[in-house]
Amino acid sequence: MGRLTSLLLLLTLVGVGCKPKAQEAAVRLKVSYTFNAGCITVTAKDAEGTDRETRDQLAVLDRETREVVFAVFRQESWSHTLEITTTAHEKSCEGNVVARDVSEVTLQKKGAIEQVALTLEAPDEDGDGYISTDRNGTDCDDKTFNVDDPITRWYADKDGDGFGDPDVSPLRSCTKPEDSGTTRYVQNAKDCKDSDPAVYPRADVSEARCDEVDDDCDGTVDEGFETKGDPCDVPCPGGQLACNDNRNALFCKNAPTPTLYYPDADGDGAGDERGTPAQVCPDTTPPTGFVLNTDDCDDQDKYNRHNKAEVCDDRDNNCDKQRDEENICGGKGWKVVNDPALTGNSRQWKTVALGADGRVWMAGDGGKLAIRPAAGAAFKSLDGSCGNVNWRAAWVSPNNNHVFLAGSGGNLAEHDGENCSNQITVSSGNTLEGLTGFSPLLYVVDDRGRLYVWSPGVSLEERYNLDPQTYFDIHGLDSTKLLTVGDTGGSSTPYISSYPGTGSTATYHSVSTPNGYSGALRGVWMASSNIAYAVGDGGLVVKWDGATNWTRVNPPTDNTTAPFTSVVAPDSFTIYVTDASTNGTIRRLSAAGTWSTAYTADKPLRDIAIYSSGDIWAVGDDGRVIHFPE
Repeated sequence: MGRLTSLLLLLTLVGVGCKPKAQEAAVRLKVSYTFNAGCITVTAKDAEGTDRETRDQLAVLDRETREVVFAVFRQESWSHTLEITTTAHEKSCEGNVVARDVSEVTLQKKGAIEQVALTLEAPDEDGDGYISTDRNGTDCDDKTFNVDDPITRWYADKDGDGFGDPDVSPLRSCTKPEDSGTTRYVQNAKDCKDSDPAVYPRADVSEARCDEVDDDCDGTVDEGFETKGDPCDVPCPGGQLACNDNRNALFCKNAPTPTLYYPDADGDGAGDERGTPAQVCPDTTPPTGFVLNTDDCDDQDKYNRHNKAEVCDDRDNNCDKQRDEENICGGKGWKVVNDPALTGNSRQWKTVALGADGRVWMAGDGGKLAIRPAAGAAFKSLDGSCGNVNWRAAWVSPNNNHVFLAGSGGNLAEHDGENCSNQITVSSGNTLEGLTGFSPLLYVVDDRGRLYVWSPGVSLEERYNLDPQTYFDIHGLDSTKLLTVGDTGGSSTPYISSYPGTGSTATYHSVSTPNGYSGALRGVWMASSNIAYAVGDGGLVVKWDGATNWTRVNPPTDNTTAPFTSVVAPDSFTIYVTDASTNGTIRRLSAAGTWSTAYTADKPLRDIAIYSSGDIWAVGDDGRVIHFPE
């Protein structure tokens, strides 16, 4: 029996600290038991004094044999009769009492030892060492052998995820307890956060959520989001990767907010309200051509922006979708100029040219010529002063306000408003159709593919001859790149070439036209170093790409096939076009790509000229002259 067989349980009266005398009688109590007892408890008391009692217990669960011996000594002040209660507990000393024996022993004389033996029994039908619950044990099924705890522990599951809270003491019951309110009972205790139904043990390789919580109860948080906390630069450097609001991905948190700069294509200081902004981070230089505001409703037109003052220029200056509203022109607008020096069916105006201080020149068939010397002055007829030539082109020198004329028979002339001078004839005698200049040189093209350079009063030089091509107009911003337009002679196919200002070689350009198109290009205008427009027969308008290609511009909404005769552009993206239909029309294409009708005349119009957005002239048949604003 080892140490337990020699163990003496010394019983003393409650409250008395003295040991029994050696000559007092004693009881040798041998206790046997037939099941897996966890603890044996012995309580002894004086049968004649109920307050005279003492108790002790011995854990016996792991014993090899099922027998223990106790020694009980009578106290000197006790009677000779002892009541000894022996109980067996299942599992531990705190376990349920499953067997009990109460014995009365009378001690006859001093020094005598009474031998008492007893057996504690409890039924254990399946032999697993646990007693049935109907006999105060913990075996819910005494027919089936259980090697583990036979009674079920029920754990509270408050968040309803099917996993119980291990930090809350379980209920011990053979049957499932009734759910109480929001608390259900389950048979596991694996939940690490019973206040969140999304937190429970799971077999996922990585956690489903990024939320600073151990969602799968494995002791770590946010698996699969290992870069959380790393530095980031979206949209700007200085942020830190963190869980997003949806808790399913990382985002760059606390990154500095960029400043938005908006494109300013027309350079007027107003950003495009429809443009894509550039995000500029702190300590970063904004891109060129971008500004901080969105004040521009048409970023291709530098003459308009929100809150800009409306002026009389046939534009929507203040972005309110109206042009020249509130009588800003003082009753003026696109109107016919009725001046005796201009009108009458004997005057077939073919060209108009503008100079400084409001000077206006116009010329046409039969040597017709007229001048307005200054703004507000009356026109003066100079008919025939440079001969009976059908004038086709005119250009005014910015140096002296003189007009230079080119026309039929290869004639060239200069007029200062009083006298005609420098009259010469090109040897070919072909009709000169186009004229432009960069003092002191003028560039002239004819209807047989020739280009001439003329220095009035000094020389005339033919630079190249592309006969049978036909040229009808020439224009450029400087002498290093000139554009010429016309057709390929008898085939009526649009033709465009460029000339670098020197040498004898022109570069051919390709032109995109509608299927089956036949006609010539009649006018050209270079709006910038890489933007130009050309117009021609059948309502054709084409735009230059800055290299050698021209693409068709969307036609006006009325899909007119009227012959377009001339074009000017007050800025890179706005153009005015005239046509030679019976009711000559001045059309305007805005920077936004919208066509509108500026004015409709009762005669074909042949040419248009512009000095500024607030000074535009058009001329045509039977002395018709249109001015904005008039």
